Amino acid sequence: MEAAEAVKNRFRNEFGMTNAPRHPELVSGSNLVPITIGDNFTPQPCRKFGFTLAEVLITLGIIGVVAAITLPAIVQKQQEKVTITKLKQTYNILSQAVEMAQVKYEDIHNWEATGDSQKQSDLYFERITEQLTLIKDCGNPSCYSFCGNGKKYVDLKGNTTSVMPTVAHQGLLKNGAMFSISWAQPDNGKWWGKYAAISVDINGSQKPNTIGKDVFIFEIRDMTDNWTTYRKPYLYPAGQFFYLEECLNYQSSGNCTAWVIRYGNMDYLHCPEKLKIDGPHSCKEANVTKLLKTLIK
Repeated sequence: MEAAEAVKNRFRNEFGMTNAPRHPELVSGSNLVPITIGDNFTPQPCRKFGFTLAEVLITLGIIGVVAAITLPAIVQKQQEKVTITKLKQTYNILSQAVEMAQVKYEDIHNWEATGDSQKQSDLYFERITEQLTLIKDCGNPSCYSFCGNGKKYVDLKGNTTSVMPTVAHQGLLKNGAMFSISWAQPDNGKWWGKYAAISVDINGSQKPNTIGKDVFIFEIRDMTDNWTTYRKPYLYPAGQFFYLEECLNYQSSGNCTAWVIRYGNMDYLHCPEKLKIDGPHSCKEANVTKLLKTLIK
């Protein structure tokens, strides 16, 4: 036993261990006051921290208010992105169709002018859509709706309006867009200038059925120098060359087509008073410009 105790002590000494008791307060004669438990001591469970029901309800209420304010704007912005994408897609489809028709039948100013506006529109429709896959050829049901869908169309001021001339020929594209092609008397009295107007409802019969929101206008025309020389016609968005400012003051909702194609936004619906033809061209750009001017002052 003595030998074993000696080995144990040597091990303790080598590793800096002592023979002092682990709890000196329990040793008789210690100057430490032992911890005692009174007779009336009741053990308490560990306290758990959390939110009260009132706090949770208040938080959910705040989140709901914020969502109610921001969610409609987010949804509207996403819808506008879809509209812009669909409009550009439809513009590309129709532009290629016009180009292919002119390759096959020569430039549109050489197409037969019968003197009958409806027959001329029918001829334009036939040749332009020859290479397209149409879901439906709607003929000429009404100038106040597309393909006889019976929908009421309005401009950006909310006024009921026609969406095409009375002599238009209408159809339904494979991508779901309704459109019409109508012959236009060249605006310079010669056989060049503006040849036809193409109206497009990019989401068919779905709302809002408003020119400048889901209905847009294109023109087959050439851009000439004071109407004195001929240039090959192409399909252009309405407002491309003239009267784009009428989109911002809502005098001509169809001219907003050029704004969407050119600037890739529909901010004329949100802050038209801040936008200008020479810039700014978006609400964000207008706000940044205003902030910079304020900082400079």
